[in-house]
Amino acid sequence: MQATRLPGKPLALLGTKPLILRVYEQAMKARGLDQVIVATDSSEILDTMRDAGGQAVLTAGDHVSGSDRVAEAAQIIGAEFIINVQGDEPFINPEDITRLVALLEQKPDSIVTMDYKLTSIEQVRDENVVKVVKSDSGRALYFSRSPIPYAQNPEDVLGLARGHIGIYGYHRTVLEKLTAAPVAELEKLERLEQLRAMAQGIPIWVLEAQEAPIGIDTPEDLEAARKRLQELGDDAFPG
Repeated sequence: MQATRLPGKPLALLGTKPLILRVYEQAMKARGLDQVIVATDSSEILDTMRDAGGQAVLTAGDHVSGSDRVAEAAQIIGAEFIINVQGDEPFINPEDITRLVALLEQKPDSIVTMDYKLTSIEQVRDENVVKVVKSDSGRALYFSRSPIPYAQNPEDVLGLARGHIGIYGYHRTVLEKLTAAPVAELEKLERLEQLRAMAQGIPIWVLEAQEAPIGIDTPEDLEAARKRLQELGDDAFPG
């Protein structure tokens, strides 16, 4: 609720429903999940979700990262395997969540996440677009807000540059190890929580998403999402 670029973002209306409810409904379409629960430090969001018939838990308001908040929620509900979906991704494809569940089951000692192909130099240079470089087998080598990999000719990067989607899967023991560790120096510099996992030597495996993300961070993003919904109706939401 304290998002600096879009205050009150989770409860901003997208059509007739709050943004957080749209994300919840998309996650509910995914297969392989036992529960879908909103983790929040806002009693207003808690009440909104419960009034809509959804599930939510109230967490502390001083968490350093989303993973720290999810760790508290997982402890409250006793979850063993956790998929952490960002609350500002209303158009997330449920099939991508399903595929991530399957990968997590194969790699329970790791963290699993997703990426997508960047299609413009502007995206590569945008510090708000987090980039990831991964091995041929799909293991993450590094995440950065800087353009990676480097190329003398920027156009050459477009075949390799990958954007990171902030969705994570982890076993509870991995999540507990991650959140018990101190904030890493690279995490502070880049403002990227996944670098804490890399500093701890926790493997991160990256699966390519079927669709690029359409996150909502600014008033302009919200207006574009509302326009898309107005044009496409319920077809705007995959699944």
